Amino acid sequence: VVVVVVDGVAAVPVEETEEKVISGFMRKHGLTESKGWGLRAGELTGFEYSKETFDGSKGRLSGFFVMPCMERGSFMQQPVSMFQTRHYHEQDYTYEIDTTFYVGDADCTPNESDVYYKTYLRGVIKYHTPSTIIKGAQRGELQWSDGAVFFSHSFAGQYITGQMNRYCKCGHNWEMGKFINFTSTDCSGTKIDDNAPLLCHVMAGQSDYFNYKWVDDKHYITSPDCFKSQVECYTNPLMSNYIREQIPESGNQNPDACSYVEWNKCSKGITEAQKNCNTCEGLECDGCLFRELNPQWDPTNPDKDYNDWYECCPCIYKFAEDYEQEWMKTLC
Repeated sequence: VVVVVVDGVAAVPVEETEEKVISGFMRKHGLTESKGWGLRAGELTGFEYSKETFDGSKGRLSGFFVMPCMERGSFMQQPVSMFQTRHYHEQDYTYEIDTTFYVGDADCTPNESDVYYKTYLRGVIKYHTPSTIIKGAQRGELQWSDGAVFFSHSFAGQYITGQMNRYCKCGHNWEMGKFINFTSTDCSGTKIDDNAPLLCHVMAGQSDYFNYKWVDDKHYITSPDCFKSQVECYTNPLMSNYIREQIPESGNQNPDACSYVEWNKCSKGITEAQKNCNTCEGLECDGCLFRELNPQWDPTNPDKDYNDWYECCPCIYKFAEDYEQEWMKTLC
């Protein structure tokens, strides 16, 4: 049995309008209602990075964040890895996250591994008063509102699908090979067994209580997800390997701004990304592109904690237009 942690964030239900409008970002990434991704909580268009203060501490989360690929044990002696991309919208406290688990590859490369399962989730993050037992830490409460899940056509996918149908059907027949929409109300009244996959607790809309702390002006670390009581969850320690980095966005998506100097610097990563990431979906694409352009990036190592993301943005868009790769029109 593989225990996998969906490291996440929370939400109160986002009110839907009657008319379903496909946003520009969804269109760029090929996301539609029929593909099961739902409407986005907000356009991912470069909110200014701002950390407000709570009693003198750094506070709210805002912007585009990436975490390094993490190994998550193994399944049938094959490595399992996880990659996560997220975006916090400070203006309305909404939050979006793409989490993809890969089996057979420890490096989170879509074309070199099989997807185990993936989730696209959104909601609203709530902030509470700072922790009085963990120095410098803030307390957050996360509640998922809705999203979609995909289980792969693989033995690993068959296993997790079976577990979901056993512990939290919640009105669904969980199937492999397709995106399935869900909301936090689907499991209303269902008691989730302690032995159920963590994903069942997410599906049930239970509150995820966590601590987090800014370690500098662009990194924060968190405690593990916790769906128990606040009393228990807010005593969980911060995990130094649960690190997130805020990635600056230039907003310069003009292909004509890509000069020969930038192309010389960025082209190798861009062409590698086209080969290795073209089976990605949604926010997974942003994270995969980022990794391919910055293969040595490691936020846990000061000597490797740098990236060329915003500098390469015009060249990414140039390549996307020249070779009709709409999925490459990313957050940069």
